[in-house]
Amino acid sequence: MSPSQCTPADDAGQMSSAALSISMVTLEEGMKTLLSKTPEDEATKTYTEIVAEMVKETKLREVNDVMSMLILSQETRAEKGEDEPEWYSPSAMWFAAYPCRQARGEFTKQLFEDHKAWISDDWKSGQFKVLDYACGTGLANQALAPHVAQIIGIDTSKGMVNMYNEIVKRQEHPTCTMQAYVGDLLPHPETGKCPGVAADESARKTIQNFDLAVISLGVDGFEILNQAPDERREQLRESLRAIVDRLGDQGTLLIMDIQKATDQKGPAMYPLIDGRKTTGYHSSDIVEALRSMKVHDIEVLDDKRFRWEATAEEKKIWLPSEADEVFFMLKAKKGEGYKELVEIERQLFLAEILAGIYACPHRGCSYHG
Repeated sequence: MSPSQCTPADDAGQMSSAALSISMVTLEEGMKTLLSKTPEDEATKTYTEIVAEMVKETKLREVNDVMSMLILSQETRAEKGEDEPEWYSPSAMWFAAYPCRQARGEFTKQLFEDHKAWISDDWKSGQFKVLDYACGTGLANQALAPHVAQIIGIDTSKGMVNMYNEIVKRQEHPTCTMQAYVGDLLPHPETGKCPGVAADESARKTIQNFDLAVISLGVDGFEILNQAPDERREQLRESLRAIVDRLGDQGTLLIMDIQKATDQKGPAMYPLIDGRKTTGYHSSDIVEALRSMKVHDIEVLDDKRFRWEATAEEKKIWLPSEADEVFFMLKAKKGEGYKELVEIERQLFLAEILAGIYACPHRGCSYHG
C-alpha cells in the first residue's frame, strides 16, 4: 500500500520474554481508550469504533513478528480450538487497527470534504457510482459514502477485502451500497493477463461506467522496481489507463497520495525524507502520463500536510512522525479526447492483427476476452 512514516519502536523478532510481557501489557493499556469508544447501543459506529470491536473479538494478545504488531497468533487460536472469524487476517487487522493509518484516513477524509466542490460540480444528488481502487480495509469509503450511491472496492489482498466487507456490513450506510472484490484491473507484468476481480461474470460487469475512480495512497502499487525510465513511464501510463477505461465518458479520476522527493530514487517505500516518499511517482509523473492519454481538466493541489499526533500510550509502541507528510490531490476528466485516442489505437491495433504482425498480450484475460 502506501509508505508509512510511523514505524514500530521495537524489533519484534528480537524481543526477549520479559520485553514481550511488557509489550503485551502496553498493548492492553494502549487499547483501553480505543475500546472504550465503542458504545454498545450506538446505531451507526465509526470506522475506528468498528475496528475496535473486531480487535476485541480476536482477543488480541500476542506478538506477530512479521508485522511487528501485537496481534493474535493463528497458531495459538488453533491450539486452543478457537475458530477464526471469517474476516480475520493478521496483516489486514494490523493495517486497520494501526492508529497512524486511522489518523491518516481521517486526514484524507477531511481533504475530500474540504475539496468536494473542486473534485466535481455535479454529484447527481448522491447518485454517483465510485470505484475505490486499492481499497484496503475501506478508509476512503468513509469520506465517500455519505455523498454517493454505490462504491465498489478492488484490492489484491483477500484479507483486506474481507475486512472491508465486514466493516461495511457492520456500518450500514442507508444511502450507499458498498462491496469489495479480490483482484486487479491491471495485466500481470509477465503474463500480460488480467486477474479479473471476481469469479463470476456478473461481478466483472459491474466494474465499469464509474462517475468517479479514487486511488488513495495506492498509486505506487503500479511501480515495478528496477525498470528503465522509459519502461517505468509506460508502466504508469498503462496502469492509469486501466483505471480510466472503467470511467463513464465524463467520469473523474481522483488520486490522493504522498508527494515524492524529486531527487530521490529509493529501492523501497521507507523512509520518508522531509515528509516526502523516496520511491513511487511524483504528481508531475502522473500529470505527464495523463496528458499523453488525452484526458483533460487535469489539476493538482499540492502541499497538503499531515502529521500523526500520537498519544503518550501510542508512543510506547510506535515512533511518531518527525515531519509533516506532504500530500497532493490530483483530478482529471476522461472526456472526448481520450475516446478519440482509444478509437485511433483500436484501428491501428486491428490493422496490425490482420496483417499478422501483432498478437494481443491480454488474450484470455477477463477484460479483453
